[in-house]
Amino acid sequence: MLRLSTENSPSNKEITPWQLGVEWLSGKGPRHRDFTNGDLMTEMLRKHSHVQKTRDIILSKMALGQRSLVGSNSYKLGGIKGVGLYLKDYSTLLTGGLTGNLAVTYLRSYNLEYIAAAYNNTVVVLFSVENSSTMQSASRPPILGYLPIWQQTAGKRINEKFKTGWGSKTTQSFNWTETLYIK
Repeated sequence: MLRLSTENSPSNKEITPWQLGVEWLSGKGPRHRDFTNGDLMTEMLRKHSHVQKTRDIILSKMALGQRSLVGSNSYKLGGIKGVGLYLKDYSTLLTGGLTGNLAVTYLRSYNLEYIAAAYNNTVVVLFSVENSSTMQSASRPPILGYLPIWQQTAGKRINEKFKTGWGSKTTQSFNWTETLYIK
């Protein structure tokens, strides 16, 4: 059995969105990565405005007296609203990451799940994002590419052509904790 060496692959701590994209596109490197507190990709994702909005949602619910909370908040590029987000996220590539968030540009749409527990005026939150990178997700057109009809026909055929090697599926897990403070 042929195995790709990961000896020269950057660690999860230091890998950039650019390097992650090269791994996916080339088919070389790990097919799965786990990211957590302190990893560059996690720290970039934590800075996304959608994550901040989710923090605000959690804090507003906790300020009303909830002691624990389980939920999710999706960042979606599908639909008409998604076109603007799609253009904003991908314009980040044109500036080499100086504008926008390259981690989110790599992830595209994502579902941010959370578990929160309040202790006095402190809220401890576990955030989680699961992502898969496929040729279907990289090549889907805005609006149409997010519809089930596309995903089950053209998108499915695209992924079948890229089952192994370059452009084949990779996955990423992001799990991190934060301490928030109720005002």
